[in-house]
Amino acid sequence: MNKVSAFLYRFRGYILGLLAVGVLLCPAFPLYDENARIQLLYIYGACVFYALGIILRVNARKHIGAHSRGKKHEADDLVTSGVYAYMRHPLYCSNTLIIWGAIILHLGFTPMMFFWGCIGFWFELVLAKIEDRFLESRFGDTWRAWAVKTPIFPNLSCLFGNTRKIKSALSGRIPPKRTFMQAFCADWSSWVWFLFFNFLILIRKFI
Repeated sequence: MNKVSAFLYRFRGYILGLLAVGVLLCPAFPLYDENARIQLLYIYGACVFYALGIILRVNARKHIGAHSRGKKHEADDLVTSGVYAYMRHPLYCSNTLIIWGAIILHLGFTPMMFFWGCIGFWFELVLAKIEDRFLESRFGDTWRAWAVKTPIFPNLSCLFGNTRKIKSALSGRIPPKRTFMQAFCADWSSWVWFLFFNFLILIRKFI
């Protein structure tokens, strides 16, 4: 891993924090709008992104077992079961969905929302590429064989194509390491930050 990649991975939380500050500094989309349809549209949109991101995140945590928020990459084994049979980086994908949800909730469907949304997606994609390089160096041909069949993020082919039943059968042989609730509780710090940031979003709409 080169120095830039190591820096981005080590300080990924701080970089996302700066992204959050940048979003909060932008003018907030009004909580109450004269056009009720527009108001409901962006609130529902944010909730959909939140729900998808949270469900994806917890399902990924079910299969990776114990984890840490270390500053260096570590992996005892290559996880290819469960949601990892459909995409290589469900956690980064879930982060992107949650980021988009927060941006929509704060900014509505505006050009500024698309600007910050693209930055958030780009950063998570960079982290996924960094992790790909690490996993390839760690697991070699085993990772390459899995990566050829598994997209970095989900697409229509992997969700609805002919490979779905095959991958589902293969992943079904490996039971998850945690229940849904265990995985949810194990990620408690993420939920604390999630609630705190949404609290800031609501406060920002009144100042």
